[in-house]
Amino acid sequence: MDAQQFLGEFGHIANAPEGVARLRTLIIHFAVVGKLVAGDPNRTIKAAELVLVNAEIERNKLITTGQARRTHPFPPLPDSDQIKYPRHWATTRLGGVVHLVSGQHLGPQEQNATGIGIPYFTGASDFGLIHPIVTRWTEERRAVAAHGDILIAVKGTIGKINFLNLEEAALGRQLMAIRALIVDPKFVALILRDKETYFVSRSIGIAIPGIS
Repeated sequence: MDAQQFLGEFGHIANAPEGVARLRTLIIHFAVVGKLVAGDPNRTIKAAELVLVNAEIERNKLITTGQARRTHPFPPLPDSDQIKYPRHWATTRLGGVVHLVSGQHLGPQEQNATGIGIPYFTGASDFGLIHPIVTRWTEERRAVAAHGDILIAVKGTIGKINFLNLEEAALGRQLMAIRALIVDPKFVALILRDKETYFVSRSIGIAIPGIS
């Protein structure tokens, strides 16, 4: 379904069973691929390409300071991918604009309920509507998310996300932190919500899940 067909059938979709949920899904998808607004012929791809250059600069800073590891170059994107988006958009893999922090399991003796250390989140059970709810703390700093990171569940309620509104927090292995580099983290969150079904399908049969 394209955006024009969506607008034409809006009423029918809204009144169908689970119609509101389907509308929400479709709107998020159209936002992610740039089809909610008309294209501007005066805009060029240069500004978008500059965002990718600056994201790479930020990634190299993380590598230099030891916060991230140098990885192999991402496989090239097919030329056919570019035509799916507005002409002034640049395409990249998710890994080109984010930094990932994989959570690590902490034993019972390494966490507490008395507020000692930094907040510790184990999974989507700690998520609120937008921000996680603190019930445990830890003095261990094996996998630490920072303020503004997107927290995503990679086990249990796979694909569910929250924004970290605290200075920092430790993560259990059911969670990963996605740190947007230069790009708007709210846009990255829309991408993740659009791909939630994909993440669930990829998780089947994985003993220790995560995002590559």
